[in-house]
Amino acid sequence: MKYFSSKLSIFALILLAGFFTLTSQGCGKKGCMDPDSLNYDPDATKDDGSCEFNPEIMAHFHSHFGADALTYNQNYTLSSGRKVNLSLAQFYVSGMKLTDGGSGYSFDDTYLLVKGDQTVYELGSADPGQYTGFTFDVGVDSAANHSDPSTYETSSALSPQSPSMHWSWSSGYIFIKIEGMADTSAAGNGAVDYPFELHVGMDAMLRNVSLSQALDATLNNEVEIGMVIDWSQFFNGIDMTTPFTTHTMDNMPVAMKVADNVSSAITLE
Repeated sequence: MKYFSSKLSIFALILLAGFFTLTSQGCGKKGCMDPDSLNYDPDATKDDGSCEFNPEIMAHFHSHFGADALTYNQNYTLSSGRKVNLSLAQFYVSGMKLTDGGSGYSFDDTYLLVKGDQTVYELGSADPGQYTGFTFDVGVDSAANHSDPSTYETSSALSPQSPSMHWSWSSGYIFIKIEGMADTSAAGNGAVDYPFELHVGMDAMLRNVSLSQALDATLNNEVEIGMVIDWSQFFNGIDMTTPFTTHTMDNMPVAMKVADNVSSAITLE
């Protein structure tokens, strides 16, 4: 009888242990189980959908040539009446910041290579808040401008590019690169037959763009900043009846005009 009673006791203990295990599993702690979230709970055993993430900021650069969407190797007419087409159009962006009248939010060490045939760029996450605008530089800040492209990860905009966006360690990066064909005849006969290169760089050519826009950056939200690049504006004030190619130092007046046209070329969508 003692042996039988002992077996019953062991069986009862096993049942009791199983009951507590099932109960424990059924009443697991609920919470956020995503380690990348702001409110990750390492003790949670059941995800309750409460995870919170900082807002993701996206920059949309829509390329136009005047009133039309930009298409490479298509002829367009400038306001001067001269025809031009582009085979390459791109520039660097650095020093990006969401403004709010105070310290704002800076995207430190974030660089973009904005291209005429690409629209969407991810800036990363930002602190939540009510922002009043977006500011950035067209070009590369001085410290990065004199760095070695080979030291950057291949995913970085500052790594070696094809076509190249860098001259040398001393001259640094090409901030703005626009290439194509244009009508440079004295009378402007409409024949787009002269190749040109607008390669603008060096520290002094960095230009700031400041845009005012209400941006509601809330948790778990994606914020899109829509901008338009009118590439035709980069030609403002340039005499196209003469060879107007520039690699900055060999034709500083044209390089200065291209850099100074940045503020009129980039606007809010």
